[in-house]
Amino acid sequence: MNRITIVIMISLLSVMTMQAQTVDKLIRKGNRQYRKGNYTEAEVNYRKALDGQPVNADVQFNLGDALFRQENYADAMEAYQKVLENSPDAKLKSKAVYNMGNINTTMRSIFIKRRLGLIPKMPMPCITWSIVGRIW
Repeated sequence: MNRITIVIMISLLSVMTMQAQTVDKLIRKGNRQYRKGNYTEAEVNYRKALDGQPVNADVQFNLGDALFRQENYADAMEAYQKVLENSPDAKLKSKAVYNMGNINTTMRSIFIKRRLGLIPKMPMPCITWSIVGRIW
């Protein structure tokens, strides 16, 4: 190999290392925000981390948790679905399915309470029931 090829390879490796460090910082920052109860800020950091590592199932799971806490059930369901698609970890998949079940239960509870007039009628969170049906 000539010198130019070696310089290019070293440059690419350093850029990739810097990107990985940035993603790790975003994940840690998102985790800190989540623990503080700042779910919107946690979501922002998780989404930025996913820009650098789009198939990181752990970050997708954390994003789903942050979205669930914000009562954004449709997007949380999508995040958990991506965990099922991308994670080789059976425990993480199990947790994602459990949380998808929690979303399903929450949505049914909201629907029933609205039908009974126990809470004011407002638009239901936009969620595709076909997604919910896939977990059952």
